[in-house]
Amino acid sequence: MDIETVKDYLSDNRLRPEFFDLAKEVFGIDFAPWYGAGFSTDYHPYSALVNGVMAANVSANVMDCTLDGRSRRYIQFGTVMTKREYRGLGLSRMLMEAAQNDARDCDGMYLYANDSVREFYPRFGFTKALEYRYGADAANRKPMSADHVPMDTRERQERFLEQIRARRDLAVPAMKRESVLMFYLTGFMSGDVWYLPTHDAYAVASIEDGVLTLFALYAPRSVNILETAEAFGEKVKRIELAFTPENPAGLTLHEHKEEDTTFFICGDGLARDMKRILAFPEITHA
Repeated sequence: MDIETVKDYLSDNRLRPEFFDLAKEVFGIDFAPWYGAGFSTDYHPYSALVNGVMAANVSANVMDCTLDGRSRRYIQFGTVMTKREYRGLGLSRMLMEAAQNDARDCDGMYLYANDSVREFYPRFGFTKALEYRYGADAANRKPMSADHVPMDTRERQERFLEQIRARRDLAVPAMKRESVLMFYLTGFMSGDVWYLPTHDAYAVASIEDGVLTLFALYAPRSVNILETAEAFGEKVKRIELAFTPENPAGLTLHEHKEEDTTFFICGDGLARDMKRILAFPEITHA
């Protein structure tokens, strides 16, 4: 059996379609639109070829950010997958070791794993960690004033990126990289971008059954989160934040656990930083 490790090969016209096919087979994910839009520059796949067949993968995502004015580079691992007929060969272990070795100089590593494989990652120095989120009841009686900004064309995507680069990311940490964000916004969340004229802000948000989930907020200056929620109108009865805001005034903190997901971190520095971060923004999850 011939096993070969390949990495950073998305420009390869033979290997890239095979990787896309594996992601569709294992997770039902279509990477093609995101790659075609040019947003995959911070995404680094490590894959195993068995007798020339794309059999397994671990990807490293560069997550550059600013935490309280200090630059941080975390590496988030994701898209950990093995073709069914090649499981049990130790391919994921081999790829994790290679990816971790390349990431050894970063400020910390993290990942989100299915609960069924949570015993796997402690072998690589990862430990389970808790996440926390903010939320609050809303009592708004104002009409909706947020303007929908669909991400359905490349022109609108580029325009949105220009706008948020001219504003501040009000999350903790403030993310500098947009690769994973645009995976969501060129996919199933393409209809979840809004402009809030009162604050000259852009938000990524959804409303369901009276609950406004705010995934990201970009504004010229710090704002009160409850005031921004007013832009979504009187149908909003509660607001939940899928990121840690720099200004949590009026919000209540609670422990957060995603269904069938365990959060793992690696590195003493990140363990200390998590006391401030509390939870990485949901739309940066790889």
